[in-house]
Amino acid sequence: MGVARVAIVRLDRRSSTPEVSPHMAHTLSAKKRIRQNATRRARNRWRLRQMRVALKAFQVACASGDASQADQALREASQIVDKTAQKGVIHRNQASRRKSRMSARVKALKAG
Repeated sequence: MGVARVAIVRLDRRSSTPEVSPHMAHTLSAKKRIRQNATRRARNRWRLRQMRVALKAFQVACASGDASQADQALREASQIVDKTAQKGVIHRNQASRRKSRMSARVKALKAG
């Protein structure tokens, strides 16, 4: 029985906590693929965080009751949601559903 090898992959250079992979890459291309996957995962997680922040800002704007502020937040959030879907982080149907629900909330806010 040998000792299990563990590959340590950093998510990005600024991160001090490494992500541990149970597999050890042997070929150069496999090592490069691990680096690429870690970078892309970090970038996708950043995009999701940006989207969630925009959606939270929209919810706060709607809760304030100001229709013009909610409309501005809708435009900004819709842009970020579209960009997130365009990059493949979320499905385009999910982006469409989120934008539809947000616009319905703004419409209801404007109506009364």
